[in-house]
Amino acid sequence: MLISFAVKGKAGLRFSSGEIALPAIYDATWRISPQLYGFRSGERYGILSNTGRQVQACALSSLYVGFREVTPATVLNWVSEHGIGNLPPLQWVLGRLCHADLLRAEEVTPQLWKSGQLRHVLSSGDIVHITPAQRCDTMPGGLYAAEATALRETVLVLTESTQLLSMTLQACVESAITVELPETLRGTPAPLSPAQEERWAFCRQLRALLTSKGIAPITYRPAPELVGDYLPYEVLRLPEDTVRRCRDHVEARLDAGTSQEEAKTWQLIFLAWLAANDYILYCAETGAFIVSELFVFDGSPFGNRTASELLDEYELWSLAPWLRDESRFL
Repeated sequence: MLISFAVKGKAGLRFSSGEIALPAIYDATWRISPQLYGFRSGERYGILSNTGRQVQACALSSLYVGFREVTPATVLNWVSEHGIGNLPPLQWVLGRLCHADLLRAEEVTPQLWKSGQLRHVLSSGDIVHITPAQRCDTMPGGLYAAEATALRETVLVLTESTQLLSMTLQACVESAITVELPETLRGTPAPLSPAQEERWAFCRQLRALLTSKGIAPITYRPAPELVGDYLPYEVLRLPEDTVRRCRDHVEARLDAGTSQEEAKTWQLIFLAWLAANDYILYCAETGAFIVSELFVFDGSPFGNRTASELLDEYELWSLAPWLRDESRFL
């Protein structure tokens, strides 16, 4: 049995007798199985036997594409530190709420070994196969093209209990449903299925945690001025740096001290957001651009000028690259 040790922040492996099996020059060392140990340097890792023999040189890619399971407490920590507008994209994968991440070899290879073998696809397409007999065989990628493709398209889900779930990339795409937590925190519709109920239960649990800490989504977004009953709520979901960029653009084109300046600023940002996401439609009959009937734009502070006129006057089309929501097209 080998024991990990560290010297000046670097890791190595030694025997219980104290003899060095692997010098402390690596970023991480870990146990893969009773007979095999991993060692990583940067983005490459290798495998050592329990006798100190190098089974595989430090040449395998240490990064695996996968997902980490998150819990309400995990999200709460993110929100407390960065604000709810900076949450990473969350997805439901195989009934678990996860966020996409690159998993290191030390996190996944012990679980991958549970089948009694370890396969890894090299950039050349060849397959490295580590056997229980501590042999390292390299299979030509051309002869095992189907197996190499299956391995390359495997997606891993690492749960909170470090259980590892493995599936094909296609299965992941079919099972993953993006969850926009800031929106769901404002209100949860009636559940449509047991799976939907599980998702809303998570959001209710998260809401309770946030409320108990005095945190709410609105805390991390500027509050626009109400104009009658109109509130451009969609722009509340924008990241703070995007809002700042848009405000600078709009305020530079508004006369200082103009009436309803704050309301105009937010409505123009809202109008730019609509244009960026294809909610401004061209009307062939009038030759003008109009707002989609899905949204209500109040132009009264601008003397009821048309959306088309405002888009041109305030050069709002130029904000489209910053406001376009690409997730709508995934």
